Amino acid sequence: FYPTPDALAEKMVSMLGALPGNALLEPSAGRGALASKLKGQVTCVEVDPLLCEVLRAKGLNVIKGDFIKWANDALAANTLYSGICMNPPFSLGRAYEHVIAASKLIEPNGVLVALVPEACSRKLKTQFPHLEVTQVEREEFPGVSIELTIVRLKNA
Repeated sequence: FYPTPDALAEKMVSMLGALPGNALLEPSAGRGALASKLKGQVTCVEVDPLLCEVLRAKGLNVIKGDFIKWANDALAANTLYSGICMNPPFSLGRAYEHVIAASKLIEPNGVLVALVPEACSRKLKTQFPHLEVTQVEREEFPGVSIELTIVRLKNA
């Protein structure tokens, strides 16, 4: 569990830019480092019951569930978001899986911003050639020993 540092969360949220609507999503929300900075109708998805309570205590709308399963159900219900800002789990290739699942939930002209390992951004770039990739400096996320990037995907 690596919560997004405050300054990095602000940077990521600012990278969403102007959005076509105000339906926003933070998948695998953790303690809501990103969600608490989003302005609009924010939905958080979190699997850990204790973290769900932390998010609710912050006044956030929380759905308790595994994001991948929830995303499949949301897609089937045509639930889409203008902006998705996320710091997905990294282990076992899950960052890639989470970004792919989230990418299907972006409404037209919506934007997804995700913090991912550098290797994941390279893999995502093969699937989304127009993906924007920004390197994360070591001091932006202390204590993390891998190279990180922020990816930005606009559903044009």
